[in-house]
Amino acid sequence: MHLITVVAFAACFIPFRSTAGQQFGLGGAVAAVRLSRETPVDSAQFTGTTIGFEGRVSISWLDLAVRYNQGRLTSESAEPEHDLVEGEVMVWFRLLREMALLVGPHVRSLVSAAGRERWLFFEVRLHGEARLLGPVRGYLDGWRVLAADVNVGVPFDNGYGIDGGLIISASGFPLSLTVRYRAERARLGNGARLETIERLALVVGFERP
Repeated sequence: MHLITVVAFAACFIPFRSTAGQQFGLGGAVAAVRLSRETPVDSAQFTGTTIGFEGRVSISWLDLAVRYNQGRLTSESAEPEHDLVEGEVMVWFRLLREMALLVGPHVRSLVSAAGRERWLFFEVRLHGEARLLGPVRGYLDGWRVLAADVNVGVPFDNGYGIDGGLIISASGFPLSLTVRYRAERARLGNGARLETIERLALVVGFERP
């Protein structure tokens, strides 16, 4: 955790790429996370904070984006604490100036006293972005899980998610702020288990002039 804190803090001082033409960048992120788990017999909810970093490289019409975060989730009930570690690598194919198709793996690990859960998703996403007012841009992603490999004791049925937010950056000023909301849901065992993760995140970075 201390290593990730240092990396995320350092990432805040490296140029963060926006879709406005930067070629490379990194940003530091902090997020409030809520995990909800539902079964026919009970339900549980965990909350906590994660920190991490994200980066993106642009080569012609193709982008490569990476994201990593980790933290600890706790519950007000007798459920054990969970250590959450998550990462993804997405390849962006730009269809239009403000629209892209994303594909790639998304990995999640939840570690508690009960053991380790490993989730591996292969996702396809559609990304859209538009300038709203002055320095403010908005974006929205929607996706489906094409394939998954999980070790939670019940088979994976399907999964989907959304990610939307506002990006604030001023011309001639290198600082950028992104506020985003992200929600993901997975259905397992013919509905015997529903897993939902929600995040409200702030990303801080610097853009090249």
